[in-house]
Amino acid sequence: MCDPSPPPDALCDAGNGREIEDTGLYSRETGDVTFGVDTNPANFEATQVVITFSVGPYSVGGPAIWRYTR
Repeated sequence: MCDPSPPPDALCDAGNGREIEDTGLYSRETGDVTFGVDTNPANFEATQVVITFSVGPYSVGGPAIWRYTR
């Protein structure tokens, strides 16, 4: 977990204690998030977004799940 919590447009690599900034697009309608050319499924809830990375640089070594909580 990152401390302090990063701003909404920054992601945290908790294993290395550093933040990762990335720009992307999301669609609640189709339930996905796209970073660059890689699109991954996402679950949008009232207080969090959960992205399951199965393709792209954030899935190196296997699927990864990132949770952004407001």
